[in-house]
Amino acid sequence: MLRATGEPLEGFFMSGQENADAIMQFSVPGFEYPRSNLPESVHFVGPVSRTVPSTGELPDWWGELEGSRPVVHVSQGTVANRDYAQLIEPAIAGLVNEDVLVVVSTGGRPVDTLPSPLLANVRVTSYLPLDKLLPLTDVFVSNGGHG
Repeated sequence: MLRATGEPLEGFFMSGQENADAIMQFSVPGFEYPRSNLPESVHFVGPVSRTVPSTGELPDWWGELEGSRPVVHVSQGTVANRDYAQLIEPAIAGLVNEDVLVVVSTGGRPVDTLPSPLLANVRVTSYLPLDKLLPLTDVFVSNGGHG
């Protein structure tokens, strides 16, 4: 804070909520780290959701999600997705011998940034419309990102 503003930060950096009259947290308490000292000014209002269903093109392999085998969606999201070894690669490796369809979204990164060759039970695309995908998904493996 001192470098950014020329003023020292008063108090613990995680206690900023105490200085606000009201904070709307776009989540639910169960997704947050439990804090016994959470100020009453913090109000959990649930997620921000789309009101209009996505209309983008679906990948060519979308028809394979018809339910003949379980679907495991794997994603590191759109922010923490630079190092696939943190989540995507271990998840794919762990599911190699399972009779599941592993659906990977790279969070906007080009598909060819994943190591090749992809395993036979893996399908990949940059983005996926979660409003269409999640009803077809049996397990969602993620880094627990916000939103």
